[in-house]
Amino acid sequence: MSTLILEVLPVADIRRLVGSKIREYRKAKGLSQDQLAERCGFHYSYIGGVERGERNISLENLAKIANALELEPKAFFEFDISIQQSPSDKKDAALQEVISILKGKDIRYIQMTKRLLVEIFKTFPRQ
Repeated sequence: MSTLILEVLPVADIRRLVGSKIREYRKAKGLSQDQLAERCGFHYSYIGGVERGERNISLENLAKIANALELEPKAFFEFDISIQQSPSDKKDAALQEVISILKGKDIRYIQMTKRLLVEIFKTFPRQ
């Protein structure tokens, strides 16, 4: 799981993603919306609105929910980027991942990897 760069998403999408993470963790703890709301000092309808992405939750309230679920608030921002990115973003992310893998390697290893890629692309032409 990767962390999505939130600045590329509209605010409404961020609210829905965070809300769905809250719902996911609440259900994993076996809590109802009413039980979570009681632990946080909220009304159950507020929790429902947050989970549906209808409420613009404050950081203070997000921290209260995280505390009630025994989580760090950052857990609500860990999204699977594979379903959130455009094809060009996915390509850029994959290239950055390859660069990260190779960054700490010896130059000979990097050159060998380059030669392997060249041979692979010769064998399997672009589709």
